[in-house]
Amino acid sequence: MKNSVRKAVRTGATSLVTVAIVVASILWLSNFFGTKIPASGPAGEGAEPSGTAPAPGSWPLYTVTLEEVPQLRTAVGTVQAVHTADVGSKLMAQVKSVHVRAGQEVNEGDVLVELDDQDIRAQVQQAQAQVEQAKATAEQAERDFQKQAGLFKSGATSEQEYLRYKTDSEKARAAVMQAEQALRYAQTTLSWAVIRSPITGVVVDKLVEAGDLVRPGQTLVRVYNRDKMQLVASVPESLTSRLSPGQDVDVKIDVLPKACVGTVSEIVPEAATQSRTFQVKVTGPCPPGVYSGMFGRLLIPVGQEKQMRIPVAAVRTFGQLQQVLVSDGKAARRRFVSLGETVGDRVVVLSGLAPGEKIVANYGESSFGPGSQPAGLL
Repeated sequence: MKNSVRKAVRTGATSLVTVAIVVASILWLSNFFGTKIPASGPAGEGAEPSGTAPAPGSWPLYTVTLEEVPQLRTAVGTVQAVHTADVGSKLMAQVKSVHVRAGQEVNEGDVLVELDDQDIRAQVQQAQAQVEQAKATAEQAERDFQKQAGLFKSGATSEQEYLRYKTDSEKARAAVMQAEQALRYAQTTLSWAVIRSPITGVVVDKLVEAGDLVRPGQTLVRVYNRDKMQLVASVPESLTSRLSPGQDVDVKIDVLPKACVGTVSEIVPEAATQSRTFQVKVTGPCPPGVYSGMFGRLLIPVGQEKQMRIPVAAVRTFGQLQQVLVSDGKAARRRFVSLGETVGDRVVVLSGLAPGEKIVANYGESSFGPGSQPAGLL
Protein backbone atom coordinates (compact mmCIF):
# COMPACT_ATOMS: atom_id res chain seq x y z
CA MET A 1 0.00 0.00 0.00
CA LYS A 2 2.78 2.41 0.91
CA ASN A 3 4.58 1.56 -2.34
CA SER A 4 1.46 2.43 -4.29
CA VAL A 5 1.16 5.79 -2.53
CA ARG A 6 4.81 6.60 -3.12
CA LYS A 7 4.47 5.63 -6.80
CA ALA A 8 1.40 7.84 -7.18
CA VAL A 9 3.22 10.76 -5.53
CA ARG A 10 6.23 10.34 -7.84
CA THR A 11 3.96 10.20 -10.91
CA GLY A 12 2.12 13.34 -9.83
CA ALA A 13 5.35 15.18 -9.15
CA THR A 14 6.72 14.25 -12.56
CA SER A 15 3.56 15.52 -14.25
CA LEU A 16 3.72 18.83 -12.36
CA VAL A 17 7.36 19.31 -13.35
CA THR A 18 6.55 18.60 -17.00
CA VAL A 19 3.65 21.10 -17.00
CA ALA A 20 5.88 23.68 -15.32
CA ILE A 21 8.58 23.25 -17.97
CA VAL A 22 6.03 23.63 -20.81
CA VAL A 23 4.50 26.77 -19.24
CA ALA A 24 7.95 28.27 -18.64
CA SER A 25 8.93 27.58 -22.28
CA ILE A 26 5.81 29.32 -23.59
CA LEU A 27 6.39 32.32 -21.32
CA TRP A 28 10.02 32.52 -22.42
CA LEU A 29 9.11 32.34 -26.13
CA SER A 30 6.60 35.15 -25.64
CA ASN A 31 9.34 37.18 -23.88
CA PHE A 32 7.58 37.20 -20.51
CA PHE A 33 10.97 37.26 -18.77
CA GLY A 34 12.61 39.71 -21.23
CA THR A 35 13.10 43.43 -21.13
CA LYS A 36 9.82 45.21 -21.82
CA ILE A 37 9.41 47.69 -24.66
CA PRO A 38 9.57 51.33 -23.48
CA ALA A 39 6.26 53.19 -23.53
CA SER A 40 7.65 55.86 -25.84
CA GLY A 41 9.00 53.40 -28.43
CA PRO A 42 12.49 52.07 -29.02
CA ALA A 43 14.19 55.06 -27.36
CA GLY A 44 11.68 55.84 -24.59
CA GLU A 45 11.36 55.04 -20.92
CA GLY A 46 8.97 52.84 -18.98
CA ALA A 47 7.48 49.46 -19.78
CA GLU A 48 4.27 47.93 -21.07
CA PRO A 49 2.71 44.74 -19.64
CA SER A 50 4.21 41.45 -20.81
CA GLY A 51 3.45 40.69 -24.48
CA THR A 52 2.47 44.31 -25.24
CA ALA A 53 4.57 46.94 -27.03
CA PRO A 54 3.87 50.56 -27.93
CA ALA A 55 2.79 51.55 -31.45
CA PRO A 56 5.67 50.94 -33.88
CA GLY A 57 5.66 54.59 -34.94
CA SER A 58 7.89 54.83 -37.98
CA TRP A 59 8.12 51.05 -38.48
CA PRO A 60 6.64 49.99 -41.87
CA LEU A 61 3.21 48.37 -41.53
CA TYR A 62 1.43 45.86 -43.77
CA THR A 63 -2.36 45.59 -43.89
CA VAL A 64 -3.62 42.01 -43.95
CA THR A 65 -6.12 41.46 -46.79
CA LEU A 66 -7.86 38.57 -48.49
CA GLU A 67 -6.51 38.01 -51.99
CA GLU A 68 -8.11 36.07 -54.81
CA VAL A 69 -5.55 33.59 -56.10
CA PRO A 70 -5.69 30.57 -58.41
CA GLN A 71 -6.82 27.38 -56.72
CA LEU A 72 -4.44 24.59 -57.64
CA ARG A 73 -4.42 20.81 -57.53
CA THR A 74 -1.21 18.84 -57.80
CA ALA A 75 -0.31 15.75 -59.81
CA VAL A 76 3.00 14.03 -59.10
CA GLY A 77 5.36 13.00 -61.84
CA THR A 78 8.94 12.32 -62.84
CA VAL A 79 11.36 14.43 -64.85
CA GLN A 80 12.43 12.72 -68.07
CA ALA A 81 14.45 13.76 -71.10
CA VAL A 82 12.51 14.42 -74.30
CA HIS A 83 15.33 12.97 -76.37
CA THR A 84 16.97 9.84 -74.97
CA ALA A 85 18.80 6.91 -76.55
CA ASP A 86 19.69 3.44 -75.33
CA VAL A 87 22.68 2.69 -77.53
CA GLY A 88 23.00 -1.05 -78.17
CA SER A 89 25.09 -3.57 -80.06
CA LYS A 90 24.18 -5.21 -83.36
CA LEU A 91 26.92 -7.82 -83.05
CA MET A 92 27.90 -10.76 -80.94
CA ALA A 93 31.40 -9.66 -80.03
CA GLN A 94 33.80 -8.84 -77.23
CA VAL A 95 34.15 -5.24 -76.03
CA LYS A 96 37.58 -3.91 -77.03
CA SER A 97 37.39 -0.49 -75.36
CA VAL A 98 34.93 1.92 -73.71
CA HIS A 99 35.53 5.63 -74.37
CA VAL A 100 32.97 7.26 -72.03
CA ARG A 101 31.92 7.38 -68.40
CA ALA A 102 28.68 8.30 -66.64
CA GLY A 103 28.07 12.06 -66.62
CA GLN A 104 30.32 12.75 -69.60
CA GLU A 105 29.03 15.08 -72.31
CA VAL A 106 29.15 13.72 -75.85
CA ASN A 107 28.37 15.05 -79.31
CA GLU A 108 26.47 13.29 -82.06
CA GLY A 109 28.87 10.88 -83.78
CA ASP A 110 31.36 10.57 -80.91
CA VAL A 111 32.72 7.05 -80.37
CA LEU A 112 31.24 5.42 -77.28
CA VAL A 113 32.37 1.78 -77.48
CA GLU A 114 34.58 -0.28 -79.78
CA LEU A 115 34.05 -4.02 -80.31
CA ASP A 116 36.56 -6.65 -81.41
CA ASP A 117 36.39 -6.63 -85.23
CA GLN A 118 39.11 -9.07 -86.30
CA ASP A 119 36.66 -11.68 -87.62
CA ILE A 120 34.64 -9.04 -89.46
CA ARG A 121 37.75 -7.56 -91.06
CA ALA A 122 38.60 -11.03 -92.35
CA GLN A 123 35.12 -11.28 -93.84
CA VAL A 124 35.61 -7.90 -95.55
CA GLN A 125 38.91 -9.03 -97.05
CA GLN A 126 37.31 -12.25 -98.26
CA ALA A 127 34.45 -10.30 -99.84
CA GLN A 128 36.92 -7.98 -101.56
CA ALA A 129 38.75 -10.99 -103.04
CA GLN A 130 35.47 -12.44 -104.29
CA VAL A 131 34.67 -9.14 -106.00
CA GLU A 132 38.02 -9.14 -107.78
CA GLN A 133 37.53 -12.76 -108.85
CA ALA A 134 34.00 -12.07 -110.12
CA LYS A 135 35.20 -9.06 -112.09
CA ALA A 136 37.96 -11.08 -113.76
CA THR A 137 35.50 -13.82 -114.67
CA ALA A 138 33.07 -11.25 -116.04
CA GLU A 139 35.75 -9.60 -118.18
CA GLN A 140 36.76 -12.95 -119.67
CA ALA A 141 33.14 -13.87 -120.32
CA GLU A 142 32.56 -10.53 -122.04
CA ARG A 143 35.60 -11.03 -124.32
CA ASP A 144 34.41 -14.52 -125.24
CA PHE A 145 30.94 -13.21 -125.98
CA GLN A 146 32.23 -10.39 -128.20
CA LYS A 147 34.36 -12.88 -130.13
CA GLN A 148 31.42 -15.23 -130.55
CA ALA A 149 29.21 -12.30 -131.64
CA GLY A 150 31.65 -11.55 -134.50
CA LEU A 151 31.62 -15.18 -135.60
CA PHE A 152 27.84 -15.28 -135.48
CA LYS A 153 27.60 -12.10 -137.55
CA SER A 154 29.84 -13.64 -140.26
CA GLY A 155 27.87 -16.90 -140.14
CA ALA A 156 30.78 -18.90 -138.77
CA THR A 157 28.85 -20.12 -135.70
CA SER A 158 25.31 -21.07 -134.82
CA GLU A 159 22.76 -18.93 -133.04
CA GLN A 160 22.61 -21.47 -130.21
CA GLU A 161 26.33 -21.08 -129.56
CA TYR A 162 25.99 -17.28 -129.69
CA LEU A 163 23.18 -17.29 -127.10
CA ARG A 164 25.16 -19.57 -124.78
CA TYR A 165 28.10 -17.13 -124.66
CA LYS A 166 25.72 -14.23 -124.17
CA THR A 167 24.13 -15.96 -121.18
CA ASP A 168 27.50 -16.73 -119.65
CA SER A 169 28.49 -13.05 -119.91
CA GLU A 170 25.26 -11.91 -118.26
CA LYS A 171 25.71 -14.44 -115.44
CA ALA A 172 29.26 -13.17 -114.88
CA ARG A 173 28.06 -9.55 -114.61
CA ALA A 174 25.36 -10.65 -112.13
CA ALA A 175 28.01 -12.48 -110.09
CA VAL A 176 30.00 -9.22 -109.90
CA MET A 177 26.96 -7.36 -108.55
CA GLN A 178 26.33 -10.11 -106.00
CA ALA A 179 29.95 -10.02 -104.83
CA GLU A 180 29.85 -6.22 -104.49
CA GLN A 181 26.66 -6.45 -102.41
CA ALA A 182 28.36 -8.98 -100.12
CA LEU A 183 31.32 -6.61 -99.76
CA ARG A 184 29.05 -3.68 -98.84
CA TYR A 185 27.27 -5.82 -96.26
CA ALA A 186 30.59 -6.89 -94.74
CA GLN A 187 31.77 -3.27 -94.62
CA THR A 188 28.51 -2.21 -92.96
CA THR A 189 28.88 -4.99 -90.41
CA LEU A 190 32.43 -3.78 -89.75
CA SER A 191 31.10 -0.27 -89.05
CA TRP A 192 28.84 -1.74 -86.34
CA ALA A 193 31.96 -2.58 -84.35
CA VAL A 194 32.44 1.14 -83.69
CA ILE A 195 29.42 2.34 -81.70
CA ARG A 196 28.76 6.09 -81.88
CA SER A 197 26.39 8.43 -80.08
CA PRO A 198 23.21 9.10 -82.11
CA ILE A 199 22.53 12.39 -80.26
CA THR A 200 24.31 15.19 -78.48
CA GLY A 201 23.83 14.87 -74.74
CA VAL A 202 25.07 13.40 -71.48
CA VAL A 203 25.95 9.78 -70.74
CA VAL A 204 23.54 8.51 -68.09
CA ASP A 205 25.26 5.20 -67.59
CA LYS A 206 27.64 2.77 -69.27
CA LEU A 207 26.65 -0.84 -68.81
CA VAL A 208 29.73 -2.67 -70.11
CA GLU A 209 33.47 -2.79 -69.55
CA ALA A 210 36.37 -3.81 -71.79
CA GLY A 211 36.45 -7.57 -72.16
CA ASP A 212 32.70 -8.13 -71.77
CA LEU A 213 30.93 -10.28 -74.34
CA VAL A 214 27.88 -8.53 -75.77
CA ARG A 215 25.05 -9.83 -77.90
CA PRO A 216 22.82 -8.18 -80.54
CA GLY A 217 20.25 -5.87 -78.98
CA GLN A 218 22.08 -5.48 -75.68
CA THR A 219 22.16 -1.89 -74.36
CA LEU A 220 25.73 -0.67 -73.81
CA VAL A 221 25.37 3.06 -73.05
CA ARG A 222 22.45 5.33 -72.18
CA VAL A 223 22.52 8.93 -73.40
CA TYR A 224 19.99 11.74 -73.00
CA ASN A 225 19.80 15.34 -74.14
CA ARG A 226 19.33 17.53 -71.08
CA ASP A 227 18.70 20.69 -73.12
CA LYS A 228 15.03 19.76 -73.26
CA MET A 229 13.40 18.03 -70.30
CA GLN A 230 9.79 17.13 -69.57
CA LEU A 231 7.70 16.26 -66.53
CA VAL A 232 5.61 13.15 -67.08
CA ALA A 233 2.79 13.34 -64.53
CA SER A 234 -0.10 11.00 -63.70
CA VAL A 235 -3.21 13.20 -63.72
CA PRO A 236 -6.58 11.94 -62.37
CA GLU A 237 -9.22 11.71 -65.06
CA SER A 238 -11.34 14.33 -63.24
CA LEU A 239 -8.57 16.92 -63.78
CA THR A 240 -7.44 15.94 -67.28
CA SER A 241 -10.28 17.92 -68.88
CA ARG A 242 -8.75 21.11 -67.43
CA LEU A 243 -5.57 20.61 -69.45
CA SER A 244 -4.98 20.86 -73.19
CA PRO A 245 -1.90 20.69 -75.47
CA GLY A 246 -0.18 24.07 -75.72
CA GLN A 247 -1.45 25.26 -72.33
CA ASP A 248 1.07 26.90 -69.97
CA VAL A 249 1.13 25.43 -66.45
CA ASP A 250 3.38 25.71 -63.39
CA VAL A 251 5.75 22.87 -62.55
CA LYS A 252 7.31 22.50 -59.09
CA ILE A 253 10.54 20.55 -58.76
CA ASP A 254 11.24 19.99 -55.07
CA VAL A 255 14.97 20.70 -55.33
CA LEU A 256 14.35 24.11 -56.93
CA PRO A 257 13.45 27.18 -54.87
CA LYS A 258 10.43 28.10 -56.99
CA ALA A 259 8.14 26.76 -59.69
CA CYS A 260 8.96 27.07 -63.39
CA VAL A 261 6.54 27.47 -66.27
CA GLY A 262 6.04 24.58 -68.71
CA THR A 263 3.82 23.81 -71.69
CA VAL A 264 1.55 20.80 -72.02
CA SER A 265 3.03 18.98 -75.01
CA GLU A 266 1.05 15.74 -74.94
CA ILE A 267 -1.83 14.03 -73.17
CA VAL A 268 -1.70 10.27 -73.67
CA PRO A 269 -5.26 9.31 -74.74
CA GLU A 270 -5.44 6.21 -72.57
CA ALA A 271 -6.03 5.91 -68.82
CA ALA A 272 -4.19 3.52 -66.53
CA THR A 273 -6.65 0.79 -65.56
CA GLN A 274 -5.83 0.61 -61.85
CA SER A 275 -5.25 4.28 -61.00
CA ARG A 276 -7.62 5.85 -63.58
CA THR A 277 -5.01 8.47 -64.42
CA PHE A 278 -3.74 9.89 -67.70
CA GLN A 279 -0.11 10.57 -68.51
CA VAL A 280 0.47 14.27 -69.20
CA LYS A 281 3.80 15.45 -70.59
CA VAL A 282 4.87 19.00 -69.86
CA THR A 283 7.95 20.53 -71.51
CA GLY A 284 9.53 23.90 -71.09
CA PRO A 285 12.64 25.87 -70.28
CA CYS A 286 13.66 24.74 -66.82
CA PRO A 287 16.60 26.26 -64.92
CA PRO A 288 19.91 24.42 -64.48
CA GLY A 289 19.99 21.66 -61.92
CA VAL A 290 17.12 19.60 -63.34
CA TYR A 291 18.04 16.01 -64.17
CA SER A 292 16.20 12.98 -65.46
CA GLY A 293 14.54 10.97 -62.69
CA MET A 294 13.83 13.91 -60.35
CA PHE A 295 10.49 14.14 -58.53
CA GLY A 296 8.15 16.94 -59.53
CA ARG A 297 4.59 18.20 -59.24
CA LEU A 298 2.27 19.54 -61.91
CA LEU A 299 0.15 22.45 -60.59
CA ILE A 300 -3.27 22.30 -62.24
CA PRO A 301 -5.54 25.41 -61.98
CA VAL A 302 -9.11 24.47 -60.99
CA GLY A 303 -10.58 27.85 -60.07
CA GLN A 304 -10.07 30.76 -57.67
CA GLU A 305 -9.84 30.95 -53.89
CA LYS A 306 -9.21 33.65 -51.28
CA GLN A 307 -6.09 33.58 -49.13
CA MET A 308 -4.37 35.80 -46.59
CA ARG A 309 -0.73 36.35 -47.50
CA ILE A 310 1.80 38.41 -45.57
CA PRO A 311 5.46 39.26 -46.24
CA VAL A 312 7.91 36.57 -45.19
CA ALA A 313 9.95 39.37 -43.62
CA ALA A 314 7.10 40.05 -41.18
CA VAL A 315 7.43 36.64 -39.52
CA ARG A 316 9.86 35.78 -36.74
CA THR A 317 10.43 32.10 -35.98
CA PHE A 318 10.97 30.62 -32.54
CA GLY A 319 11.77 26.93 -32.94
CA GLN A 320 8.62 25.46 -34.52
CA LEU A 321 6.52 28.56 -33.76
CA GLN A 322 5.99 31.69 -35.89
CA GLN A 323 5.20 35.12 -34.50
CA VAL A 324 4.17 38.49 -35.92
CA LEU A 325 3.86 41.95 -34.36
CA VAL A 326 0.28 43.28 -34.64
CA SER A 327 -0.48 46.99 -34.33
CA ASP A 328 -3.89 48.34 -33.21
CA GLY A 329 -2.94 51.96 -33.74
CA LYS A 330 -1.91 52.54 -30.11
CA ALA A 331 0.32 49.61 -29.29
CA ALA A 332 1.89 46.55 -30.89
CA ARG A 333 1.31 43.03 -29.64
CA ARG A 334 3.12 39.83 -30.40
CA ARG A 335 0.93 37.06 -31.79
CA PHE A 336 1.61 33.48 -32.82
CA VAL A 337 0.28 32.49 -36.24
CA SER A 338 -0.11 29.31 -38.25
CA LEU A 339 1.38 29.53 -41.74
CA GLY A 340 1.09 27.57 -44.98
CA GLU A 341 3.20 27.49 -48.11
CA THR A 342 5.58 30.24 -49.16
CA VAL A 343 4.81 31.92 -52.49
CA GLY A 344 7.69 34.13 -53.61
CA ASP A 345 8.40 36.68 -50.88
CA ARG A 346 5.07 36.11 -49.12
CA VAL A 347 3.61 33.32 -47.02
CA VAL A 348 0.03 32.06 -46.65
CA VAL A 349 -1.64 32.64 -43.25
CA LEU A 350 -3.81 29.76 -42.11
CA SER A 351 -4.86 31.19 -38.73
CA GLY A 352 -3.95 33.85 -36.17
CA LEU A 353 -4.75 36.97 -38.21
CA ALA A 354 -7.87 38.60 -39.62
CA PRO A 355 -8.33 40.80 -42.70
CA GLY A 356 -7.78 44.48 -41.93
CA GLU A 357 -5.23 43.97 -39.16
CA LYS A 358 -1.88 45.73 -39.45
CA ILE A 359 1.44 44.05 -38.78
CA VAL A 360 5.07 45.24 -38.71
CA ALA A 361 6.31 44.40 -42.20
CA ASN A 362 9.98 43.83 -41.28
CA TYR A 363 9.64 42.20 -37.85
CA GLY A 364 11.39 39.01 -39.01
CA GLU A 365 14.35 40.65 -40.75
CA SER A 366 17.82 40.29 -39.24
CA SER A 367 18.28 44.08 -39.49
CA PHE A 368 15.38 44.44 -37.06
CA GLY A 369 17.69 43.48 -34.21
CA PRO A 370 19.58 44.88 -31.21
CA GLY A 371 20.37 48.54 -31.68
CA SER A 372 17.39 49.15 -33.98
CA GLN A 373 14.62 47.48 -31.95
CA PRO A 374 13.68 47.09 -28.28
CA ALA A 375 15.44 44.20 -26.56
CA GLY A 376 12.05 42.83 -25.50
CA LEU A 377 11.38 41.63 -29.07
CA LEU A 378 14.36 39.29 -29.14
